[in-house]
Amino acid sequence: MPDDRLPVVPDIQKIMRIEACYHIGEVERKYNISNKALYELIKRHEIPKLKCGKFTYVPKSMIDNLFKI
Repeated sequence: MPDDRLPVVPDIQKIMRIEACYHIGEVERKYNISNKALYELIKRHEIPKLKCGKFTYVPKSMIDNLFKI
């Protein structure tokens, strides 16, 4: 009999703590990058996003490593 259960997807809100994240506006100001360019980088580097209310959060460590030059 086949297993009809869906694979378990981890709850991103339990993995990412908001205290350890930037919201998109913070990243745009800190690194002087446009919204479109930022979303393209997030997509290209597969950075996880957390939507909370009207804000979208991304992990500080991953963003800082991305812009570290």
